[in-house]
This record gives sequence, C-alpha cells and structure tokens, in this order.
Amino acid sequence: MPALEVYRNHGFDQATCYIWQSKYSAMEAADIHRMKDLEEENCQLKQKMIIFLLETICFVKPPKTC
Repeated sequence: MPALEVYRNHGFDQATCYIWQSKYSAMEAADIHRMKDLEEENCQLKQKMIIFLLETICFVKPPKTC
C-alpha cells in the first residue's frame, strides 16, 4: 500500500506526516515516550500555575492605606 493512501485512510495530510517524520525520526521509542510525559507534566504545571495566579489575584486583600 502506498504511503499516500495510508495517509488518506487515517485522515492525515502528507505534509503533516513529513513534519512528524522530521521531528521524530531520530528519536528512539523511549525518547518519544519521555517527551510525551514531559509535555503532559508541563501542561499540568501550567494549569496549576494559572489556578494559583487566579487565586492570588482574586483573593488577596488590598493593602490598607492611611
């Protein structure tokens, strides 16, 4: 089965597959799994930071003035 047909069957554009190939071709499977884990952890940390900042901004009492 030609590669172009496989792309179409799975709903991928040929350009997308070339981008993925350039990004992941030099990586081992373990490297890809590690990268995915780090991306997920980064996303979770960003969400926690957003929650922290929103709580800080919304719930901090303004400083008292004279």
